[in-house]
Amino acid sequence: MVNLSPCTKCRRLRRKCVPKLNAPCERCSRLGIEVDCVYERLTPLACLRCQQSHRKCTYNEGSGVCDRCMSMGIPCSPPSDSNLEWQSDPQTMAEPRNFGAESSLADLDMAGWQDQQAPALSFNKSPQMTHNNQFSRMLHQFTLALESPLPNYDNPEWELEDPDLMPTLEDWSIVYEYFIRKGSISSPLYDAESMLRNFFQMSAVLRLISCCSALKITTNNDAKCAQYYSRARKALIRSDLKPSLDLISAYNFIYDHGRATSQLLISEQFLRRSIEMIIEIRLNVDPDDSPWLSHLTAREKEERRRIFWFSYDLFAWQLAVSSHPIIMEISCNGMKPPRQVYDPNPVFDDAHCLKEGAGLNIIIGTIKNHYSVPPASIYQLISSLNTSQLEHHLNAVQNSFPHQYIIHFDDPKLITPADEVRLISQISATKFHLWFYALNMTYHIAKSAFFRPVMCLTALPSCFPMYLSSESQSIVAKAITECLECAWRMSSIWVFFDYMTSEDGRARIPPEEYDFYFINFQPLHVFELCIVFWFIACRMDPTWIRLMGLEDWGVEVAVSRMEAIVAGLRVYGAQASAGSPIIAAIDAMIAEMEDVVRTGNRPLPFSSNEMDALELGMAAASISSTPIERIDSTIHEPYCFMGLLGFEIGNKYRWKGRREDSWRLFWKLFA
Repeated sequence: MVNLSPCTKCRRLRRKCVPKLNAPCERCSRLGIEVDCVYERLTPLACLRCQQSHRKCTYNEGSGVCDRCMSMGIPCSPPSDSNLEWQSDPQTMAEPRNFGAESSLADLDMAGWQDQQAPALSFNKSPQMTHNNQFSRMLHQFTLALESPLPNYDNPEWELEDPDLMPTLEDWSIVYEYFIRKGSISSPLYDAESMLRNFFQMSAVLRLISCCSALKITTNNDAKCAQYYSRARKALIRSDLKPSLDLISAYNFIYDHGRATSQLLISEQFLRRSIEMIIEIRLNVDPDDSPWLSHLTAREKEERRRIFWFSYDLFAWQLAVSSHPIIMEISCNGMKPPRQVYDPNPVFDDAHCLKEGAGLNIIIGTIKNHYSVPPASIYQLISSLNTSQLEHHLNAVQNSFPHQYIIHFDDPKLITPADEVRLISQISATKFHLWFYALNMTYHIAKSAFFRPVMCLTALPSCFPMYLSSESQSIVAKAITECLECAWRMSSIWVFFDYMTSEDGRARIPPEEYDFYFINFQPLHVFELCIVFWFIACRMDPTWIRLMGLEDWGVEVAVSRMEAIVAGLRVYGAQASAGSPIIAAIDAMIAEMEDVVRTGNRPLPFSSNEMDALELGMAAASISSTPIERIDSTIHEPYCFMGLLGFEIGNKYRWKGRREDSWRLFWKLFA
C-alpha cells in the first residue's frame, strides 16, 4: 500500500483529498481539473533563489524547475551541492499548469480563485454596452473577489489593510471606462481583459497608478488624479520592491504620468529603476527566445514584449528631451516588434511603429549629444554635415517607416481640402490610436534639429555669403531650406489635427476614431517649429534672405499659427507645468516678430548688458492633494529637443542650460 500525500490543489484549498496511484485524485476528477492535479514534495535541498528568500521550494517534474521560479518566469538556479539530485514523487500526474506573467503577486496560487469563476468573466467586444451591463460586470467581479478562498492569499503577517490601498468598485470602473471609451476592451500596451479580470488581485501600487493615469486621459481631473497618485505613493512605500512585471508597469505609469503633468525631475527616478529591472529580469530578451518562459501563453508573452517596448519608448523619449538624460546599456535589437494575438478575438490594439518611433527619439538624442559641445570653428560646423554619419543614420531611420503612417502633402504650408479627405481615409485605415500626431511631428523634428545649428550661422556677420565658398554656401542654403520646410509641415500638421478635434472636424469621423487625432498639446513638439519661424523672421541676416528668395516667406501666417498654438497650450494647462518656459518663450518670439514686421528693424543677436538677460527655466514640483505643489525655488534646465542654441529672444530671454552658455560663447567668438 503506497501512502500518497494530498495534491497541491486540495492542500491549498484545504479540501479533503483522496489520492490515487498514477491517477488524479477523486475531487480533481469530479471537478474536471485533472490537469491541475499535481503531487509534489519538498526537494532535499532548495534552489539558490528559494534558499536566499527562505521560501518553500518544490520541484515540478514537467518543467525541470521549481514552481516558484517558474511562476516568476526566471531561471532556476540548481542547488549548490552537486551530489544531491532533484527528487519528486513518482505519482506526479500531469504537466504543470500555465502560470501568468511574473509579478509581485507571482507567489500566489490563483488556481483556487479560478475555480470560483462560474460563470467565467468574459468581455464583449461590441461597441454598444449599456449601463446595466457594466454594473452587472462590476458586481460579478466584486463577488468573485469576495468568494476567493483566503488560503489563496499568501500573507504571513495578516495585518489589517489600509483602506486607501483596498480596491473598490469605483477603481475598477475608472479603468473599465478608460478601456471601453473607444468601443472595445483593449489596449496597445497591456492585456486589458486580463487586467480587468484580475483587478482585485493586482498589486496595490499598479492598481492605483493605473486609475490615476486613466483619469488623466478620460476626465483630466487633476485633483482626483493627485488623490490616486498619493494613494499609489503610499502603496509603493509599503510594497515589495523585488523586480517584477507589476513593478515595472507601475514605474512606467508613474513616469508617464509625471511626463504628462511635467513633474519630470521626480519621475525620472522611476524610469531609471524600471530600466534597471528590465535588465535584471532580462525583459529585453524576446520571450520567444527565452526558454525559461516556455510555460507562458502567447498573450502573456506578447504582454511582456509590449511592456518592454513601452519602457524602451519612454527611455528613448527622455534621451531626446532631457538635458541630463539617463544613459544605460540597453538595446532593442533582440526584441521582435509588437504583433497581434487572437484568443479567439484580437487581444491588443495595434501598437504601430513603437520600434520606429523609439528609433526616431534615439537619433534625436544622438544629434543632441553631437551638438552638446560647439565645434572648434565655423568651417568645422559646416563640414560636419557632410563628414558625420548622422544624416545617413537619420535618413535610414526615416526610410524605415511604413509609408501609411506618415502624413504626406505637396504644399508644406497648407493641407488642402483634397488632402484632408485623403488623410482622414489614411488615418481611419491605419487605426493608429493616440500617437499619429506625435509620430509625424517627431519625424520632422529630427531633421530640423540636425540642420538648425548650421542655419544659425546666417545670423553672424562673419558668415555673409561673400565670405563663404560656393560649397559652404550650398550647405548653409540646404540647411535653411530643410529647416523652413520642416517648420511649415509641422505647423500644417498641427492645424489639421487641431481642426479634427473641433466640432466641425469630429462631425466628419465616427466617435470611435476621435483618439486617432489626439494632440495632447505637448509643448515640446511645437517649440522647434516656433524657433525656426522666429529665427528666420528676427535673426537671419537680410543678405541670406535675399539670396534664398525669402522676402515674402509668410511671416504673418507663421505668427498667426504660433498664436493659435500657444492659445491651445494654455487651454490644456501646459502653462502650469514644465511647459511654462516654452509658453513664455513663444510669447516673447511672437512679440518680437510682430515688432520686426511693424518696424522692419532686426535687433542685434545678443544683448550688450549681461545683467538684463532673464533665463527661462523649470521649477521643481511635486504632485500632492493639490495638482502641483512647488517644492523649492531652484530653477532647473527645461526639457526641450535642441533649445535656442545660445540665442536670446528680444535681447532679454535666454534658455537656461550649460549647453546654451557654450553656444552663446561660440557665436560671440566668431561673430
